[in-house]
Amino acid sequence: SFYNEFKELANYKYMESGNKLRIAAFGSVSRKYELSDSAKKMFGFLDDIIDLYEFYNENK
Repeated sequence: SFYNEFKELANYKYMESGNKLRIAAFGSVSRKYELSDSAKKMFGFLDDIIDLYEFYNENK
């Protein structure tokens, strides 16, 4: 399910790489996962929230 995918990947930083998301651990290890469309949408949504937060902090 999406929740399980999200929970497993929550501690990883991701970068888009074609149709897949590259999941790069904060250490030196990196793994690739094939994510569902709903997981990709959720990561996109979280990315937008982070952008808004950074914009807000820069323009206080």
